[in-house]
Amino acid sequence: MEHNYPSGTSVKWKKKATLARYLCQVAERRGRTTWKHILREQVSRAFCEENPTDLKEDLREIILVCRLWIESIDRGKQAYECDLQEG
Repeated sequence: MEHNYPSGTSVKWKKKATLARYLCQVAERRGRTTWKHILREQVSRAFCEENPTDLKEDLREIILVCRLWIESIDRGKQAYECDLQEG
């Protein structure tokens, strides 16, 4: 079955993408980066991409982050928010 939905991406997401990047950078400076920060930044960047080639690259990056996150869980290195008390 073929799924042909519009992307729904738009430069209107730029502010949210900028915020997600900022939050990721702040967390990194504090030594509190989580997979959620990284994935949110990647997804937000994809949401504001209108060029199909660049969007595909962003989506590949999202897949990579998800795979790395899963591998982290499998290695037992996954910390949970209750452990981090993330703000």
